Amino acid sequence: MMERLTYRDENGKAWANIKNNYTAREAQEFGRIALEQLAEYEDSGLSPEEVQELAQAKAEGRMVVLPCKVGDVVYVPRKDRGIISEYEITEIIINKYGVSFFRWNLKKEIYSHLGGFPVECLGKTVFLTREAAEKALGGVSDGN
Repeated sequence: MMERLTYRDENGKAWANIKNNYTAREAQEFGRIALEQLAEYEDSGLSPEEVQELAQAKAEGRMVVLPCKVGDVVYVPRKDRGIISEYEITEIIINKYGVSFFRWNLKKEIYSHLGGFPVECLGKTVFLTREAAEKALGGVSDGN
């Protein structure tokens, strides 16, 4: 988390946390840091209201960060056949503890688990990239 450079007074007016005894170099560095932080915020593309909404959701425990989204493709290396099966995520099941299960449809090759997979399989038997699945397969696949 970045250091806060501003504060608001009792009337809600914004002020910068600038020391009275900054040297010219320190003041220039403060301005550079402030500019970087502003650029990071603007790069997000979010409005101040959206940032506040997300911060409130996070504080209230209503935010879940998904490792992928519906429509993404995941990859399952099949060591027994030397292939990588591809599945499209069709549903993400979330319970009170967070993401719990992913449902999928086969896109290519053969089924390994018909219904989907639990979140614990990500990075172990189910991968978000073909490269990771190839590595798990031992770097050898059918090339498709």
